Amino acid sequence: MKKTADGKSKIFHRESIPYIVAGILFLLYFLRSETIQDDVAVIQKYGYVNSLWQHILLMKEDYLNWSSRILVNFPIHVLITHKLVWILCNTAIVLLFMCGVEKLIFSEKDAGYRWYIVGIVLLFPWKYLGQSGWIVTSMTYLWPATALLYWLLLLKQYIQGEKPCYWKIAISVLLGLYATNLEQMAVLGTVIVCGLCIYAFMQKKKKPLILVWILVLVAAFMIHLMVPGESARYAQEIGKQFPDYLMLNTINKLDLGISTALTEFMKQINFPFLLFAYLLLKAVKQNGKESLYQAVAAVPFGLGILWPLSASVLAGTKYDISSLKATRIGAVTADNFLTFNGFYMLLVVTACAICIGLSLLVAFDNLQKGIVMASMFVGAYATRVMMAFSPTIWASGERTYLAMYFVFAILSLFLLEERLHNTTEKEHGAFNSVLTIGAVYSLICWLI
Repeated sequence: MKKTADGKSKIFHRESIPYIVAGILFLLYFLRSETIQDDVAVIQKYGYVNSLWQHILLMKEDYLNWSSRILVNFPIHVLITHKLVWILCNTAIVLLFMCGVEKLIFSEKDAGYRWYIVGIVLLFPWKYLGQSGWIVTSMTYLWPATALLYWLLLLKQYIQGEKPCYWKIAISVLLGLYATNLEQMAVLGTVIVCGLCIYAFMQKKKKPLILVWILVLVAAFMIHLMVPGESARYAQEIGKQFPDYLMLNTINKLDLGISTALTEFMKQINFPFLLFAYLLLKAVKQNGKESLYQAVAAVPFGLGILWPLSASVLAGTKYDISSLKATRIGAVTADNFLTFNGFYMLLVVTACAICIGLSLLVAFDNLQKGIVMASMFVGAYATRVMMAFSPTIWASGERTYLAMYFVFAILSLFLLEERLHNTTEKEHGAFNSVLTIGAVYSLICWLI
């Protein structure tokens, strides 16, 4: 904490202002949240429970008959009737997420960096957290994502040479078990840990304690794969949410997952994705890569603009790429198999994903860092593709894209940090203006 000339602590110093502003905004936003759908259902089941032991017994029943998310669901069931406590905790979690991102990316504390973090976080589609219940959805997706961020931050610090201590290892185990108790975070964490292991190997760093993080992932997958109640839930969800799901084989499910993973970011102008794609293109250009690399990096940004624009400008013509849409059972169906429209759709979205991955590899000064960044994108991409192997893919709605939004935000900040010191004052001002406009627009959308 900084001190003034007279030696007294100065809490509200300049560097704290961005987070103070963000905290107030999110506190007010969560105060407006309504209790709906999943929140109501959980209150009806767990609202009467008064003792910790009863909660544990009910969680055991859920594990045996419904879900493996015992660590994720437990705090939900405890806080479900304490909305004010949840509002305060949820605001704190958002601030912790931003602080974790700052520690992960920026080496020094600076108000300018923090404003960038706040601005990009404000671009999130936070309304997705309220689609089926604010308390349940935020504690299911946002809280584990924040825990995963700090879990990976501890691993990064260890790989970069920080001496391990027992209490940090213990905290990392607890954070990892909690975060990976959500299936999407387990997949994301696995891919990123693989990327960090490759980084450590290429740096010729012997880090035997990485085994602790690997064992946490093994334990997480054992919990998910061995849960007794998953088959019962699977059958119930198929009958309730997706009766045609039994018709799909593995190839159909891959088609469904791949064809829907990136369309969320292209069906309309998506500020978080366009910001990421723009920074990716600028980073590749800044590194002086050949024209071919720059063309590859331009594909995501171009599709992010042309896809939604073609829906209004080229609607009804053969050049309207937005007409390439996935159906409820995937892009390739019996109806369009001979017209190849479904294959064109798969080709476009797959090419975009490949272009993002390849561009991340060359967007940074060294290949090792590029591999870690690419692993973050691949992990995020996999979190949405994996939803095609669940009959709840459509019932879960857009909230299953939140992991991708989190990763796009973090990658945007990594790319921004990479080019901050190599931009002209004019470019810097233009970027600040665009980010400010986007953040203000997002705030307006919150209030509507």
